[in-house]
Amino acid sequence: AFLLTDGVGADAAKLAAATKAKQKPCVTTDISQVVSGACVMAVKSEPKVEITVNKAAATDSGVSFAASFRMMIKEI
Repeated sequence: AFLLTDGVGADAAKLAAATKAKQKPCVTTDISQVVSGACVMAVKSEPKVEITVNKAAATDSGVSFAASFRMMIKEI
């Protein structure tokens, strides 16, 4: 798995290409990177836990989730 930190900006496109090529997920706290498709999943813990998954980025990276996990996330 890849961890994308905040502040990467446009360089996130390089990571997106690597996640697709290596078929590995990317996780970040930067929701904008998930919205753009550069990363598969964003996790936010304040004020409550929220997990957002970019369905297209997950498919491109070969990542799938069990139905029980998908019930707890927001897919975009």
